[in-house]
Amino acid sequence: ARIIDGKLHANVAFPGLVIRYTTDGSDPTADSSRYTGPLALTSTIRLASFTETGDTGGRTITINPS
Repeated sequence: ARIIDGKLHANVAFPGLVIRYTTDGSDPTADSSRYTGPLALTSTIRLASFTETGDTGGRTITINPS
């Protein structure tokens, strides 16, 4: 994940994983919003990767606005 011009850009290195995110401080789940493109960094965003079947693929990271 990187911040470019005030927007959060993210990607995953492994095929078949999707990024899910929350903006309310909770941990992302398989039902959380799917990351599809840069997000305005106006609040704390938590990201995690998941398989298409909903299994978690990695740790959760937290990005705070500066």
